[in-house]
Amino acid sequence: MTDIATKRNFRAPYFGRGVRVVENKKALENLLKDDTIDKDKLAQYCSFHPLPAMYRVLIWKILLDVLPVHQQSHKFVMKQRCEQYEDLHHALKVMRKIDDKTSRPHIYLSAYILETGQFGLHLYHEKWHDLFLDISSSVCKMTDDNVDGYWLSVNIYETFSGYFEKNDEHEMTFCQAFSSVLKKESPKLHEHLSKIQALACLPYKRWFIRCFSGTLQTDGGLERVWDVLISGYFTFLPFVAVQILLTMERRLLRLENIMGILDALNEIPYEEEVGEVIACKGVDLWQRHAAKNSGK
Repeated sequence: MTDIATKRNFRAPYFGRGVRVVENKKALENLLKDDTIDKDKLAQYCSFHPLPAMYRVLIWKILLDVLPVHQQSHKFVMKQRCEQYEDLHHALKVMRKIDDKTSRPHIYLSAYILETGQFGLHLYHEKWHDLFLDISSSVCKMTDDNVDGYWLSVNIYETFSGYFEKNDEHEMTFCQAFSSVLKKESPKLHEHLSKIQALACLPYKRWFIRCFSGTLQTDGGLERVWDVLISGYFTFLPFVAVQILLTMERRLLRLENIMGILDALNEIPYEEEVGEVIACKGVDLWQRHAAKNSGK
């Protein structure tokens, strides 16, 4: 009787969600009240709960070591960060590397190259520049503040690229995990993609390396994906890739050639709701598999 009533009431799954959001926000605010913020607890929170937009930049700066865990030092450290960015910006103008028409992402890239002493080494466009520009372009849509934008771009880039540079096997492991999870979640889609020899041609390697920058949009799921990755949980990546395919499953099953599949994936819907669905369901998928593997 109860099951039938619940099925009929389509609003039932949403009951209590507002209460949970308020409770989660209070829990986060309590973490941020401590004189010394517990980064481990903060990272754990980010992996389980979406961050309120009003706190995201602050929390990312703490997790990425742009700001220290000691609250009393925040004002001083940000003053130093601001002066450092302004010095870099001024130097680039004097060197005529940037002008008033230079975009924010390209200013950040030039500042990073100058800060790391690479101007003599990187006179021309290099492959890693594209990743930096992808990340900084997304960051610029999240904050209007140039100082926050620069330091977040730099530290997110170093975190994401550094993860794969430290171990070449990460990419291979994620590719294997992607195929395995897809086969479990949708044997039909996995078989179809294998049959038309499209499985090995999917752009998931690019998705992993770029951490979905340029694939998912800001205000459309990318922030939620980055909440998890900035918290250090890179094993989350294959599950987002699988969720993209599951979200597009019906369309992909109708396509009978590799080019059609790739064209479809290059046109991942940009609507905010679709990106949020991919991110949220990707988190659920990741946590569900993690629970199974832990024997829960």
